[in-house]
Amino acid sequence: MTFFGLPLLKVDEGYVDGASFMEGAVGNIHNDPNTNQAANLALWAEAGWFPSIWITDPKVRWTAVDATTALLSVPFERERETFVVRFDPATGLMSMMESMRYREAGESKRKILWITRNEKTPEALKGKVFATASATWLDQGKPWAFFELEGAAYNADVEAYVKARGS
Repeated sequence: MTFFGLPLLKVDEGYVDGASFMEGAVGNIHNDPNTNQAANLALWAEAGWFPSIWITDPKVRWTAVDATTALLSVPFERERETFVVRFDPATGLMSMMESMRYREAGESKRKILWITRNEKTPEALKGKVFATASATWLDQGKPWAFFELEGAAYNADVEAYVKARGS
């Protein structure tokens, strides 16, 4: 498989029971404190595709800042992480999330502002859930990844599937 003529590298990554893992052609990382924090934030950012969790999970806290901005506080280990969430004033839909996130594993690394955007597509506005999103590190200035939701199964029991990883 290729992307813009370049071969795609297979990466298996996840966050299960508070521990992250990344396995791929460039190496493996398991349960690193920085990647645990990054994976936790990625999980909460991906919740834009199943946003009811932001209201139904009692560990999630929202604080209004102004008419188009709110703080989203989510659990991480024994602490909390915060997103700045921005909403489109014309549609009322979430347009962007920002948080301080680790990009690299290992000690002596620093958090960098990580920005996720919901890319406007006609499909997104019909269903009120954005089908395409991007992720940008502030110091790089342009998206390093685009994600597209091709389908969703809500309220599916995935516990056995998630726990079977690697078996």
